[in-house]
Amino acid sequence: MSLSAVLRWYNKIPPAERDMPLIPYGGKLYSPNEVLREVKANTPVGKALQAIIEAGHLTSYQTLKEIAKARLIWILQHLPPGAGFVSIGGRTYTAEEMIKLIKEEKYPANIFIEHEIQTIEKRMRP
Repeated sequence: MSLSAVLRWYNKIPPAERDMPLIPYGGKLYSPNEVLREVKANTPVGKALQAIIEAGHLTSYQTLKEIAKARLIWILQHLPPGAGFVSIGGRTYTAEEMIKLIKEEKYPANIFIEHEIQTIEKRMRP
């Protein structure tokens, strides 16, 4: 895969998601911005990340779930102070409450986790 192919993949990622964790490698989750930096620097990590992007999917459902949880927590940690998160049932949760539910994979967070898995699968397509 060439840098131009990675750039095509990168440009498909919405700008608001480019700092969110997405690609797992070596026990770390890399954001699209980090992936692009590594690939441009032609590092061994960058080459490994290129190969993952080239494959176009992550094989383990558990891996997808962990990435989804990390992305949701990232979103919640970047909300403005005091912002609430409304669930399907109409109850408003604080960001801290939702983070706890996400880590525990409990309702209603489990619904958001499943939705985020679908988003990740879409973002992984080259």
